[in-house]
Amino acid sequence: MESNKEVIIIDDDQVFQLILKVQISTIAPEVAISGFMNGKLALDHLLSRDLKEMNGLILLDLNMPVMDGWELLDKLGQELPRIGDRMKIYIVSSSIDPLDIKRSREYDLVSGFLSKPLEVKVLQKLLLE
Repeated sequence: MESNKEVIIIDDDQVFQLILKVQISTIAPEVAISGFMNGKLALDHLLSRDLKEMNGLILLDLNMPVMDGWELLDKLGQELPRIGDRMKIYIVSSSIDPLDIKRSREYDLVSGFLSKPLEVKVLQKLLLE
């Protein structure tokens, strides 16, 4: 991953965030990592930035307080519809509900649906794309 790339983790599970941050730092130490506990905090962060400066991955949980992953995707589609050109968004969920997977395919912004726990080889592939 290029040095100007970043990973944004949006998940209310602090332990999951910490594990991911350690794994990402090990695989690609040059990558900037930020974490948010809900979609609202992440949305505020993304809206405060210049789209041209964004480059990397968003790893998005579905079930969170305040603003869940679906609500965030809806807001991004309305307010930052071109974010998918700059950031690949992957849903990372412990849900095995086929309806969640099907619903995720309805969002043009979503690049894929990944299951928790995230395997290191999957994370490596995402970071090295």
